[in-house]
Amino acid sequence: MPSDLTSAGLRDSILSLSLGSGAIIVVVLSAFLTWVLSKLVRGRAVWVIPFTVSPLISYSLYWLPFWMVADDLQARQWAVLFIIPWSIIGVGASGCVVILVRRLH
Repeated sequence: MPSDLTSAGLRDSILSLSLGSGAIIVVVLSAFLTWVLSKLVRGRAVWVIPFTVSPLISYSLYWLPFWMVADDLQARQWAVLFIIPWSIIGVGASGCVVILVRRLH
C-alpha cells in the first residue's frame, strides 16, 4: 500500500497544503456541495448554504490532521490565518454557484 494512503501520509499531505492549494480544495468542495444542496433547498433558504458549507469545510480541512493525531502544538495560533481566507473564498465560489443555479431555473 502506498504511504500516501495511510493516515500518516494523508496527515502529511494535508499539513503540507499552502494557503493557495487549500483554497482551491475549499472552492471545489464548497461549489460542489452548494450545487448539490441547492437542488434540495428552495427559496431564500438557499442563500444560507454558502455561509455554512464553506466555513465548515475550511474548519474541517484545517483541523483534520490534528484530529487524526492528538498533536496541535501551535495549530491554534495559525488557525485564523488559514480558516478565514479559505472560508471567504469558499463563500464567494458558493455564492456564484447559487446565482448560477437560480438563473438556470
